[in-house]
Amino acid sequence: MSNYLLSATSKKMECVDFQKNIEYSFSSKKLSYEGFDIKKVTLYDPKTINMIVYKYLYYSYERLCKYIDDAINSDDAQDDTTLCLDEISKYNDILENKYKKYLKKKQYIFFLEKLAMMNKLLNDKIIMLNSNKRAR
Repeated sequence: MSNYLLSATSKKMECVDFQKNIEYSFSSKKLSYEGFDIKKVTLYDPKTINMIVYKYLYYSYERLCKYIDDAINSDDAQDDTTLCLDEISKYNDILENKYKKYLKKKQYIFFLEKLAMMNKLLNDKIIMLNSNKRAR
């Protein structure tokens, strides 16, 4: 298997030399280039890596927000709320262990603050549900 490093500009695509100091790889089932199916892509440009990782994490964050919004707005789903807390913890661990090195500090802090806010909302929901159970 051959490895190529392509640099794309608006007018042409060319092979360039690179220094492998940071890399990010991902798989794709739907990528192709001039008739070749591309199964794995490895990026070496820090700006491109940052952009792709940020967009991926933001998309995942939006899905998590919808899931949490449904749990918060439901009447009495403590199980859903607990599952959401588990998802936040999982997302936080993935952010910390896998993607922190690819994000700028400002972006990383943005995600941490949002996760902390969601965690607080869910804990408030659990407290409310427990107090409602005691009141009955």
